[in-house]
Amino acid sequence: RDFPTVRVQRGNIEQKVYTAGELRPAKSASLMAPPVSGTLQIVTLRKTGERVNAGDVIIEFDPSEQEYNLEQARSELLQAEQEITKMKADSAVQTAQDKVALLQAKFAVRRAELEVSRNELVSAIDGKKNLLNLEEAKRRYAQLEQDVQSRLATQQAGLTVVEERRNKTRLNMQVAQSNIDNMTLKSPISGLIALKENPDASGGFMFQGMTLPEFRAGDLVFPGRSIVDVLEVEQMEILGKVSENDRGNIK
Repeated sequence: RDFPTVRVQRGNIEQKVYTAGELRPAKSASLMAPPVSGTLQIVTLRKTGERVNAGDVIIEFDPSEQEYNLEQARSELLQAEQEITKMKADSAVQTAQDKVALLQAKFAVRRAELEVSRNELVSAIDGKKNLLNLEEAKRRYAQLEQDVQSRLATQQAGLTVVEERRNKTRLNMQVAQSNIDNMTLKSPISGLIALKENPDASGGFMFQGMTLPEFRAGDLVFPGRSIVDVLEVEQMEILGKVSENDRGNIK
């Protein structure tokens, strides 16, 4: 019995798949509120659909709070530097006075030693007095040395505390200045503006199908919140998904 046959040939099979896809730019950039402590309020903001170039200002936040922090830190720095200057001057004066006092105490010990060396020539009572005077002079000299060392340690500790406060204040100034610089956001690329929806505009009340307004000037923003996308539309791409089931139905 004869069966129909056909010769198999090697070749390409053309397959077409129709699916929904998302048209989107090949390149985009997102601008977010700077990660600073305190309140962030938008002062100026470009509108959706505006074309911008790389380096154009897109968002400006109110820098008042950070400028206040900067001025406060600058005032504290000036105060700390004045304290350090005064402490160093007072320390220099006290050191000079201590040197004189130590020199006088040392001479007092030397005089007492000379008086003791003459004990063979004086009465027993005067000799006893000379020994007592020598012991007292040595005691005063030793006590004065101890007081001077203790005073130096206290002065150095106090100076270290103020210097640490000055260094911390300098750091606060740098942080405040950096925050002020970050209050202005510029576009890293050229493209079209696409504002994000403001999730905080609902006041915490949400329901299905609710439409949120876009960010706008005057809005308060949480640090790190994404506010706007810049879309480079010169090159676009389509993102689509094809499942195995769709492929199996291809004829």
